[in-house]
Amino acid sequence: MKSHLTQAFLDRFRTLKNKENIIDTELPGFLCEVSSSGRKTFYVMFVDDYGNQRQKKVGDAAVFSVKQAREQARNLLRQVQIDGPASVLGKESLRACPTFAE
Repeated sequence: MKSHLTQAFLDRFRTLKNKENIIDTELPGFLCEVSSSGRKTFYVMFVDDYGNQRQKKVGDAAVFSVKQAREQARNLLRQVQIDGPASVLGKESLRACPTFAE
């Protein structure tokens, strides 16, 4: 589901599904995952070097406001653009298999 994420919208939002992702229309790649228990978690979504879609947790909605989480997501997306996805994911996400060049 796509929507402009605001604090008021997120406070009112409930789901009967196991998990539902609300993708922000203001900042592409920023989303909030809402579980049926009411837990809300912010994530940033991007594509890694191998073309796989990845998500990095920004934080819990009980700790971060939507505005704070959006700013943190903006910084993470900026880091992905400048330094590449590996800088956000860490070295453990890189494939360990050797290439033909090695």
